This record gives sequence, C-alpha cells and structure tokens, in this order.
Amino acid sequence: MKVAVIADIHLPGKSTTVKEDIFQWALLEAKERNAGLIVGAGDLTASGEIAAAERIMAQLDSCGIPFILAPGNAELRSKDEAERVSQIMRTENQYGNVICVDSSRGKLTETSSVFLRECAASSSKNLLLITHCPVSDWEDSDREVLEKMISCGIVTMTVYGHKHIDISTPAMECIRGLDPDKASGGAPALVFFTQNADGSWSREDVICPLAEAKSFPEAARKEIWNSFGMSGMRTPVESLYFAAERKLPVFEIRFSGADDFPSAELLEAVDVWRKSGGKYLSLHMPDLKFDGETFTGMESLEAASRAAIKLGCNGVTLHVPRCFADELDTPGKICRAASVAAENIKLLFENNISVGVENLHTNEAERAEKRYKFGCTGVECMAFINALRALYPGKKIGLHLDIGHARNNMPFSSRETLSDWYADYGHEIVAMHIHQVNRTTVPWKNHTGFDHFYGMLISLSSLAMARKCGQIGKVPMILELRCPADETLAVLQKELLC
Repeated sequence: MKVAVIADIHLPGKSTTVKEDIFQWALLEAKERNAGLIVGAGDLTASGEIAAAERIMAQLDSCGIPFILAPGNAELRSKDEAERVSQIMRTENQYGNVICVDSSRGKLTETSSVFLRECAASSSKNLLLITHCPVSDWEDSDREVLEKMISCGIVTMTVYGHKHIDISTPAMECIRGLDPDKASGGAPALVFFTQNADGSWSREDVICPLAEAKSFPEAARKEIWNSFGMSGMRTPVESLYFAAERKLPVFEIRFSGADDFPSAELLEAVDVWRKSGGKYLSLHMPDLKFDGETFTGMESLEAASRAAIKLGCNGVTLHVPRCFADELDTPGKICRAASVAAENIKLLFENNISVGVENLHTNEAERAEKRYKFGCTGVECMAFINALRALYPGKKIGLHLDIGHARNNMPFSSRETLSDWYADYGHEIVAMHIHQVNRTTVPWKNHTGFDHFYGMLISLSSLAMARKCGQIGKVPMILELRCPADETLAVLQKELLC
C-alpha cells in the first residue's frame, strides 16, 4: 500500500491564499502516484474554522481516494467552532494497516489511548501509525504501550508533524509538512509511505514545485532577486558601501535625529551607491507617539521629511502611531491621528515620495495583560492608511509589510498568517521588511538573518509564491537585519539565481 500523508498545511477559512494551490496540488499528486490512502496528520486548518474544515472535507471527498484524519492542535484554536470542526473532520481511525491516534492536545485522548491498547492486544503486524504531536509529548503510560508495540513489530513506523521540520529516528519520522509559511529545511513536501514486501515502510518526499523558488522560471526568480536590498540600521555609511559593492538596488536609511542629518559623509555614500546601480532609497521615519491624550514626535517627523527630500528618497517607512489599540479604537480617533501625521509629513506628499505604513507586533508584556499596541493587525493598519489617503487622495500611500512583525505577533499570527497578509493586503503593499525571528531566545528576537530560504519560524516559500502569482507586486524588499547581511544574501542568491 502507498499512503500519502498531508500535514500542517494550516488552511484558513478563505480559499484565496497560496496554500490552496498547494493543497490542490497534493491531492492531484496523490492521484497521479496511485496512492491507496490519504492520511491527514493534523493542522490541516489554520485555526479550526468551520469554513476551512468544510472545504477540506469536500475536496478530500471529491478526490476519489479513501482518507482518514488525525486532528492537530490548530483544529482546537477557535473555541466556539472546535466541536463542530471535530464533527466535520471526524473519520475512521484505521484503514488497513494504517491507524490514526488523536494527540491534538499534546497527549492522547482517552478514546485514542483505549484504541492504542486495543491495537496492542490484537494480532496486527507492521502497522503505520499517524498522529500530530511528537510521541515524546505523550503520557508515559501511552508512550510505553507504543514502545512495546514497536519492539514486537505491531507498529513498524510512526509518523507525526507539528514541528514543521524533518526528523528521522528509528521507526519514527517527523515530516515538515505543506505550509509555505512554516515548513523548514526545504520546500513544502507531500510525503508517501509505501509498505514493502517484508512489511516495513519506506518514505518518499515529493517537493511541491509551486512552492520551491528554484523551480520557478528564470525570469521570475531574477525579478524577485532584483527587488531585494538592505537597511543600514546602525551603520548606514558602511552599509551603503557594502550595498554598492554588491550592487543592491534597494537601500533604507534610518533617520538619526542628529542636527547634521544627513551628513556630507552619508550623502557621499548615497551617491556612490546610486552610481553602482542603486534605484530605490527609503528613509525609516521616527515615530508619532500618542498617550491617549497628547501626540508627540511631530518635530522629528518634519525634520525627517526634509531629510528624505535632501537624500532624494523614493519612499519612506512610517510606523503606525505608537499607542495602544484601545486608544485609537474609533474611526474619529484614527482620523485625528492621521491628520496629525499628515500635517507633519506633508512635504513628502508634495514631493511625490511614497509613504509605506508599517505593521507592528505584540510583545510578552502585552500578551500577559491582553492589551496590545495599535497596528498589529491588517485591519488597524489599513484604517490608518485609508485615513491618510482621504487627506491626500492620489498620493502613493500603502502598506509597508514587515513579515517578521507579522510572524512574531501572537495571538494574532495564528489567524493572520503570512499567507493571509499576502492574500488580503498584497495589492496594498508598497514595500516590505524581510527578517527572520529567532525563537530560541526569550523573548523571541526580531531582525535576525536567514540561514535557509525555508527557515525555522519563517519560510520564504509563500513570499516567493505570492510574488510569482501577482498577489504582491514588484515592490522593494528590504533586509532589515541587526547582523551582517552576507549570509542572508548568499541564501537568497543560492535559491533564486541557481
């Protein structure tokens, strides 16, 4: 028997993300490779929405291949919909020599624990066990039952997902799954397990060509590469010379607030960069702050606007106002904030400089108090953008999407994934910040580099897909890193200029 395993694709309620193309490809691939069974290893939905569950089941039903499903923790995220989603996605827990157990809560449910013991007491041999969470997370008693089943040949292969990486150990396989936002170590893959004549199981990974950037046509890969540049962060002059040497067409300078900004040294470095082929120069603006009553930071915005003109900037990056969401919770308040901002950056509009409004992210303190800053969601960002547009119609005002902020943004990031941002707001994007997030630190650390195109926490697969299919236009993409850019540029070059 050949079994196709679909894991961790995280489909949202909407059908417009690039993930939908991957899911449809996976079903077609399973057919073309004559799979006798499809197994879902959990997290087929992004957040347990009924609309997603119904769409998934309808497509599986129409595929013509038998299927069984193990739920994942994502199926439990929408508390009001979880029970109905469970009913919609419930299947048999065994098909031939393949069994599914429910570890969606990290450990086996009582029903699955009983089922596992029934299998252990049976005369079955060479079973393939599929679940979502790692066996190491299970209760000791259930883990011991499985270990005995493995030792006596009842189970010869255990497959799980959840971690979004590939891990191979004796008799156990973790698969990275099909999510182009998260699958790491390689492009999203559909995994086949085939039972051999001796009863053992062998694994074959089939990479989705839609999600593998190096499989794109050369013109598409070069278009993406030629949109990348970097931020000078704390060393703008040194970084400009580096960008000039590497012939990077995009560069961003941060406004320093110094009286002599931009200095003669900085202007000279900009000139060198431009002569090397530099095309798009951005200035990262200072913040407009609001404490619920008073705005501050207006003078700095005015000074930065003058500096942007002197530098010859094509665009600027402007954060949404720095305040809590409950301090800008009505259209009137948002319009007032936009009016204050617009008054102090009007020189930009008068000189036809593009204004990109950047999304923010939550932090540990906000999550603990459940009080979040304004601009962590797409809806809030677009409300501010549209208020600016109303004041300056016809000017280039849009979203500056920071993908690291969007990813390091719990609790919103489980419902507003990177693919959601691209699908919902891709046509609004005028520029982007690109950086990885290091989740090995507490708190998670933004502005780190990429050691892999399909990295841990953030994979660039969905970004490449969204660019290729036109969800995101040909906008500047700025590496905003607090580390040398060499490694990240090498990673991008390896995938895009292969």
